[in-house]
Amino acid sequence: MSALKKVVNLLWYRTPKDHKLANELAEEFSKLEARIAELEWQPIDDVPLLERVLILRSDETVTSRFFTTYDEIKPLYTHWMPLPKPPEEK
Repeated sequence: MSALKKVVNLLWYRTPKDHKLANELAEEFSKLEARIAELEWQPIDDVPLLERVLILRSDETVTSRFFTTYDEIKPLYTHWMPLPKPPEEK
């Protein structure tokens, strides 16, 4: 169990006032886990159509592209990942 989950459990069992904080922490933790999962390579079967993404090819090269149909995907591509946000201008 992660340290954050332990803290959430400890808060939950303290007082009713702490239940709200525990629930808020658990919700934030779930959002962070979902965001981390988005930033990991996903199986190519789940690639979104008409959205530019990073693509891992079977020869282990990485490229950026979008697909209009699922027919163009296999067997050349194995995994995909969302593009990172562009850097903020200063």
